[in-house]
Amino acid sequence: MTSDAVHRFLTKWVVPAASTVVLAGALFASVQYIIKSEVADLKSDVSNLHSDIGSLTVNIATQHNDIGSTNARIDNILRDALERAFPKPTAGKAEITGSLKRADDALRFAKSQNIDLGAQLVSAYGKQLTSLSGDRQAWKTLANVLGYRSFLNSKFLPVLPPLRPYTYEEGGYEIHNSIVLEGDVSKAATTFPAVALAGYATPEQSARSEHLYHLQPNGSGAQFIIIDWKGKNIRIGLDDQYFKNVILKNASIVYLGGAIRLENVYFVNCTFDIVAPNPRTPGYDFALKALDNLAVTFTRS
Repeated sequence: MTSDAVHRFLTKWVVPAASTVVLAGALFASVQYIIKSEVADLKSDVSNLHSDIGSLTVNIATQHNDIGSTNARIDNILRDALERAFPKPTAGKAEITGSLKRADDALRFAKSQNIDLGAQLVSAYGKQLTSLSGDRQAWKTLANVLGYRSFLNSKFLPVLPPLRPYTYEEGGYEIHNSIVLEGDVSKAATTFPAVALAGYATPEQSARSEHLYHLQPNGSGAQFIIIDWKGKNIRIGLDDQYFKNVILKNASIVYLGGAIRLENVYFVNCTFDIVAPNPRTPGYDFALKALDNLAVTFTRS
């Protein structure tokens, strides 16, 4: 190959190729530098993120502790308010009324905020109220105490077997409830509870909900009967009723002091209207039973 040919070959192929290699190397170095820089920045961001998450976790934990401490303080304040709400023996009418009003407010707030004041404290306060049985406001407050105790009962119900809808065809057992008719009678006549059965039991052991003077020959065949009125504002009378292994939920309970037979009956989220606030009446005895027991057993011939 002549010197001219060599020159042309170098000029056409080798020099541009070398320039390309140099350029590619420079580009590769630049890209590598950028990648390293980005990775370093990313590691720094991740590290900062981890630090931020750690700080956030600590802050959330602190807030939870603060909230827990605040809730505990509120609970303690309400318990103290209920303990102090009972009027002194020497209190006048106005002071008694004010004390009972404070107790009503504490119970109402505790229920609205799902605060558990403790069944023992509630029962003890309710029993104190029975000594003021001649005072109408005291009896009204006692009804509120019973309602709050009923609210607490929902936390301690027994574990039930799977529920099944009640039908009259199941064993031919008719579940009876006594509705106290007043006001809009047509509303009561067209309002029915949701009724369910839980578990199975022999006729002798099975749950019952029937009229005390029209007892049925066979039981429900269920371990429990659950009657849920869903807060429909229908007044349910206990007089002349026989309830056994029954859970009454979201009902307005009325007891006039008549004949009654309760065996292992749970009142859950119910309100109460008990007539004749006097230590010599059945309503007084029923109130004491309902205050002291999750499942109420009470008989009045």
